[in-house]
Amino acid sequence: MNAQVTYGSMVHANLLRRVRAFAQQRRERLDAVKTQADAQRYRQQVRTLLRQCFGKFPARTPLMPQVTGVVERPTYTIEKVMFQSRPGLWVTANLYLPRSSDGKKKFPAVLGSCGHAGEGKAAGPYQSFARALAHNGFVCLIYDPIGQGERHQYLDLGNYCGPVCEHQIAGNAMSLVGDFFGTWRAWDGIRALDYLLSRPEVDRNHVGMTGNSGGGTLTTYIAMLDDRFTMTAASCLGSDYVTNLENELPCDSEQNPPGAISSLLNYADFFIAQAPRPTIILTQSEDFFDIRGLKNIHADAQKIYGLYGQKNSVRIKLGTGQHGYSPELREAMVRFFREVVGYKKDYSEPDAPLETLETLAAAPKGQVHNIPGHKRVHDFTAARAKELAKARKPVADKQWPSVLSKVLTLPKRSSAAPHYRVLRATTECAPEVNYLSRWGVETEQDIMAVLYLLPTPSLPGFRASLPAAKGMTLYLPHISAMEDIRNGLVTRTKGIDTALDVRGIGVSRSLNCTPDPNFFANYGSDFLNAVHHQMMNESYLGRRVHDALVTLDLLAHHGASDIHLTGRGLGGIIATFAAALHPAVSKVTIRNTVRSFHELTQTPKQDWPLSSLPWGILQVTDLPDLNRYLRKTKKLRIVEPWDAKMQPVKG
Repeated sequence: MNAQVTYGSMVHANLLRRVRAFAQQRRERLDAVKTQADAQRYRQQVRTLLRQCFGKFPARTPLMPQVTGVVERPTYTIEKVMFQSRPGLWVTANLYLPRSSDGKKKFPAVLGSCGHAGEGKAAGPYQSFARALAHNGFVCLIYDPIGQGERHQYLDLGNYCGPVCEHQIAGNAMSLVGDFFGTWRAWDGIRALDYLLSRPEVDRNHVGMTGNSGGGTLTTYIAMLDDRFTMTAASCLGSDYVTNLENELPCDSEQNPPGAISSLLNYADFFIAQAPRPTIILTQSEDFFDIRGLKNIHADAQKIYGLYGQKNSVRIKLGTGQHGYSPELREAMVRFFREVVGYKKDYSEPDAPLETLETLAAAPKGQVHNIPGHKRVHDFTAARAKELAKARKPVADKQWPSVLSKVLTLPKRSSAAPHYRVLRATTECAPEVNYLSRWGVETEQDIMAVLYLLPTPSLPGFRASLPAAKGMTLYLPHISAMEDIRNGLVTRTKGIDTALDVRGIGVSRSLNCTPDPNFFANYGSDFLNAVHHQMMNESYLGRRVHDALVTLDLLAHHGASDIHLTGRGLGGIIATFAAALHPAVSKVTIRNTVRSFHELTQTPKQDWPLSSLPWGILQVTDLPDLNRYLRKTKKLRIVEPWDAKMQPVKG
């Protein structure tokens, strides 16, 4: 993108103000907790709210477990295990078993969760903690997450892009059917626990969980959701929500529970929900996650644990070094678990080289896609979308405003004329245009959409006031109005032609996070903005539609009642919704836009960003239904549609 970004901190500042406000409300609620009875009520409240964020879990189905091989080592054995967390969804794991002199002894057990390592359970830090636990008298089951180890979803399809990317691909697509990828990840862990507790070697009275990074986050999730655990150790799990946002750190799909922030929750509440279960928070001095946030998490949890009389049962260990499950943290975890279960023997580690990925592989040729009948996460999303398509009822014409307002979580708009600023005209455009007049339309606190007037012989030069006309056009660009104007993509008429950068587009494109020239970067600012709106139970797309609607309100207040609304790419999606919701729009033209959201669920990998995907829309409607309504009422015209890869539709 070559257009100059002049308001690149706008969306981030708006989010940060709002997230801080939610955090302050949570702080006041927590500060009011004074007694053990208060602590019990607060604990139950956050347990209920947190579990609501994860939605409904599927029914427990047969695990169909298989042990496909055994590796013998001096102080432990490793069984190569597979089971199904859902019918057809295979999970690969390694079960580390301490050697017993009589073969009848039961051992305390630990479930291990991996961070974002492509090798999954075979990655050095993760097999290291698993075998250290077995060497020290614990059964440990460590399993591969979706998109890692032996469970890559796209490796054989030629689309492998790493664990974070795989998680976002899956999470983005399932958001259209109202599924949270974190629920899928948590369910894998819960079913792994089912398998672990089915083993006769396990003492069910002492069951722990540990993990690092994304696995640390999953440790807090799963241990909060399942009361069978008796102890936990979460390593390098992240920081509190405000600190992560302040530091511009996006987390991938499973790490952003829908509604968590607007429910006045924070990371600390995952630990509070487990109180007074013994737990230790492990972190590193040079972790990219801000340790100040982790210290806040520990202090909040310790307050509640203290009211239970168990202040020392929630601890924090600060290691020396960068992000990762270091030997120092590994030893702290094992020592903590040994203390909890009452082991007396001192800590030690096995003196042997790490195993190869091939040695630990449980699936045929080391990947579950080689198992006959195996399903990918994509297959479940595609099937769910088909179920919803069959079950959906048509939306009546008069219902569209309420249906779309709910799906897009649209804020209320004032009946008064929107306020606007007169911005400096810009010369950054095509050579034949001297400059463009611009206005900043204030759509909500901290946010403005930038409206451009394309000059004509009858409207030359700089203008401070908006032109008044009954008929005019408003163009919504793909990712930048200036870029589309420069590239000749904005249709010119003999009348009044305007273009609009909604929030996070064009001159207000967010410049936070890791700098990346690709607007659609998997871990970029557009994703950061979208997931934080998701955690506030809001639609980022809906906020962009709101910007368009408020601008249409402004034009209508200046006499426009026959507006031709046009949009391209991302702007085409926004224009589609805005046209259906605003009476001043009489005609709408959409270019380079997806034909249906359903189509995006039917391909293993789609490239449309989360910011363009309305959460759960396929539960109530889809674009073809809305387009039929717009053809009837707003003279809809669709030109050169794009497919799931944001490429021209063939044929």
